[in-house]
Amino acid sequence: MSAIFTTFIPIAIFLILPVIIIFARSKTKAISVKITHWLLLVYGGVLLIAMAMSSFIKAEEPTIYQKKPIDFYETANKGRMSEIGKEYVLAENSYEFKGESLSIKSSVPETIFVERKKEGDDRLEVYFYGNGLNVSGLDFTERVIPPSTRLNGEILTVTYPGFQEMKIAFVKNEFMINQFKNQKSLHQMVDYDSTIIYMKIPQNLKISPNPDIYIEYIN
Repeated sequence: MSAIFTTFIPIAIFLILPVIIIFARSKTKAISVKITHWLLLVYGGVLLIAMAMSSFIKAEEPTIYQKKPIDFYETANKGRMSEIGKEYVLAENSYEFKGESLSIKSSVPETIFVERKKEGDDRLEVYFYGNGLNVSGLDFTERVIPPSTRLNGEILTVTYPGFQEMKIAFVKNEFMINQFKNQKSLHQMVDYDSTIIYMKIPQNLKISPNPDIYIEYIN
């Protein structure tokens, strides 16, 4: 239906405009109106038609960004990561690990928060926390490629994705239509911060030192 309305408006303009020009050029006093007045009437008519038609156009509703931004470094340092909801977990992995030591490699210098478990299981858990991507009040977090991990023997490798290009287009009503519908205009804003790595390791596991990685133990 939206395609029909979008096609109808330009066609209506091209059909009406020549008629207006012919009448405007007439020398009779009855229709000796300036062409600018006719153009203004056409423009107003198109706006009224567009406002009426926009009520019938159905589009997929975007996801509204509703997360409260969190300072994950402060939260981790205070040992309160368990209070953070799952909506802030961008990626997670869990591995069975029975080794005594673990080496961590990363494609970038890294600070990793580590919590030693009280229970004696053989699971290595890795979480990536972040506030996600907020563009003009809309949530595009799911379109961002998160970091990933891979366990090979006693080596855990953290890999960050390369350059990611994201094309986002906004279709919005014009100012006059927003006035009638009492809608707020979109403000261009991009809010995105880096992620943090939070690990839960077995109680007696030893992490081998790496000059490019700083390990901060929690609790």
